[in-house]
Amino acid sequence: MALAKETIGKFVEEIDKDVDVSLIVYGHIGTGNDADKQLSCSSIESVYPLQSYDTAAFEKALNSFQASGWTPLAGAIDKAGEILQGYNSNDYENIVYIVSDGIETCDGDPIAAAKKLQENNIKAKVNIIGFDVDDDGQKQLQEVADAGDGIYATVRDKSELETEVLKKWRPTLGQIVWTQGVTLNDTVDAMQRMNNIYNPLYYASDREKGRIKNAIYFLSDKELISHEAKSYVLDMADQMSAIRESHFKEIKEKKDEETWAASEEINAKVEEWKKSWQE
Repeated sequence: MALAKETIGKFVEEIDKDVDVSLIVYGHIGTGNDADKQLSCSSIESVYPLQSYDTAAFEKALNSFQASGWTPLAGAIDKAGEILQGYNSNDYENIVYIVSDGIETCDGDPIAAAKKLQENNIKAKVNIIGFDVDDDGQKQLQEVADAGDGIYATVRDKSELETEVLKKWRPTLGQIVWTQGVTLNDTVDAMQRMNNIYNPLYYASDREKGRIKNAIYFLSDKELISHEAKSYVLDMADQMSAIRESHFKEIKEKKDEETWAASEEINAKVEEWKKSWQE
């Protein structure tokens, strides 16, 4: 447990500052005796609620528990799902990291729990490290990771644990090099989508002005309205058209500016992320 805490602490320190983290512990209350099974299996707690990383607070959370009783692995995965429920995969990348020294011992189904994380809207991957786990335990943990579209690794000492967590859970050099932000084509496509909204509005406004003027000319030719009324309505048609077009243009220019600003912001964050891992 001491090695796991130390390694997890190092790993979280390297995570990008824009990433929110949470720390869940399970089976940390009671003992491994049958009499404590219900208590231990129901003891699943988020000791560090999902939020930005704070070194002091996270270290305090890491030091707030010890290895103790049973292993409600499925319950812990379900807990992670509850925490991530408001973070859909369209807007967030959700990953669950599990360090375990054994298999499920609380009669749960961690494979089904991992599948559930993939099937719902959060689509959280489940990466697992088995610490000094026997062959049967490795088999189950591998199946759980597979069900959660994640990676499983087994380690037996501090060196292997740090290698798996600090190196293999990091992005690869290829991922760092090839990860891009918003390309010029992406920005042009976004502006084109704005044009696809703006142009129909502009032409609809222009057609409306034309219909009003044609109607006024018709009424004037039939001598159904006075010359003064004709001039007034034609002038009003031009004014209203100008107001509409000015409004549409203002919105389009504002959205174009927001597009470029968002592009620059995203690219800056991507470069900062790449630099942090390259260092």
